[in-house]
Amino acid sequence: MDERKRLTAAKASELFLVLEHPELPLHNNPAELAARTMVQRRNISYAIQTEQGTKARDIFMSLVATARKLEISFFEYIPHSAPCSVTYTGLVIN
Repeated sequence: MDERKRLTAAKASELFLVLEHPELPLHNNPAELAARTMVQRRNISYAIQTEQGTKARDIFMSLVATARKLEISFFEYIPHSAPCSVTYTGLVIN
């Protein structure tokens, strides 16, 4: 326990940085939630079989997350932001 106290005391300036900069978040929950969502989707889909599929999924999930952060409808956001086009033969990444 004394070792833990010593290590915490050594990082005191970093730990209290948020007091000097109130605009900093007190946690990193948004980043962790975003990563967790990606892992859950990957597990549910049993992973992606191709590199192109992986790129498409990553782009799609990034667009979904951005629309959520902006608090707008994904379906309104996607036509203006997608760096790809959908064709009958598949997804074409520009």
